[in-house]
Amino acid sequence: MKKILAVLLCTMMVLGLVACGNSAPETPAETEAPAAEEETSEKEDTPEESGEGMLLGVFMPSADHGFTAESIEQAIGALDEVKASRDDFDYVLYNTEEASEQTNQIATALDMYEFDAVMLWPIDGAPLYNAAQSILDAGVTLVVYDRLIPDFEPTAEMCGDNTAIGKNTAQYMNEYFAEELGAGETISILEFQGDTSEATAERTNSFMAAKDDKIEVVQSFVTNWSRETAFNDMTNWLANSSKEDIEKISALYIHDDEPLLGILDAIAQYDGPATVNIKVVSGVGAQKDVLDAMQPTLDEYGISVVTNTFAPGMIRQCVDLTVGIMDGSGESGLHYVPVETITLENADEYRQSDEYKYRYPEG
Repeated sequence: MKKILAVLLCTMMVLGLVACGNSAPETPAETEAPAAEEETSEKEDTPEESGEGMLLGVFMPSADHGFTAESIEQAIGALDEVKASRDDFDYVLYNTEEASEQTNQIATALDMYEFDAVMLWPIDGAPLYNAAQSILDAGVTLVVYDRLIPDFEPTAEMCGDNTAIGKNTAQYMNEYFAEELGAGETISILEFQGDTSEATAERTNSFMAAKDDKIEVVQSFVTNWSRETAFNDMTNWLANSSKEDIEKISALYIHDDEPLLGILDAIAQYDGPATVNIKVVSGVGAQKDVLDAMQPTLDEYGISVVTNTFAPGMIRQCVDLTVGIMDGSGESGLHYVPVETITLENADEYRQSDEYKYRYPEG
């Protein structure tokens, strides 16, 4: 591994490199470039400076909503655990909100460091194609997490099974409304997508493929994974739709638990002339707040709340996979993290799972 020059570090930081997170002391910090330079120059046994050991570059979105924020925290925890357990490993962590900036970060970092591997969580898959290819072209191992890049084959990929989320939700609605569908009735629903990424497309396409033909998506919204945006979308829809259009909606397919909670807020505040006949709202994430809302929402509004497991802790598995590949023991290819549908009937059982207890150690 080539030596990282402290002078280069400082120079590139001045030019505007964004490097965030609780990474190694010798990793450039966004607001403390001089300190980073000083620590780098003083340490003599780091992987970068000794020419030994392994260096991992980690590129992630910014903490723009709950799932991402929790994931970043857990990724840093896992990376720090690896670093603390061995003296031949270090990492550099970058965050950003824009795909174009993530592309620039990758280009800058490849000039600045000689990575042994890169773990990339794309802001959006397709716009990161060329940047991802540049990593492979540099001879660097590449593991892509969560938002996959279309028509691209990195060293390895890991994600929650977005296709299973759409399929599971469709099957749940098919069964829930089996009597009405069997009688030839049309079930009208609204869809609240996460964003315009490949993950969203997979969740939508698999739902559309698995749902009964008589389940009709009347309108779709893009929430950007935001509780506030979803609240505003649902509030505006309830305020501006006709009584007939409101009353014909039987279910909501929501791509994330944060928007789901915002939509429940909007339903709770609605006081218009229409009767809300929604029977099912389905989200993704299995958040504690959503599990806590299941019984009260059913009791007060007659709405069954359903969610799918997609825990931030998945990223710890990706860290393990990436480090394993760096060590020569990890497996390349595509790795799906299984998805489970959580309802009021199995919520208590899920709360006893290791995944849930790790995420919510206080219960």
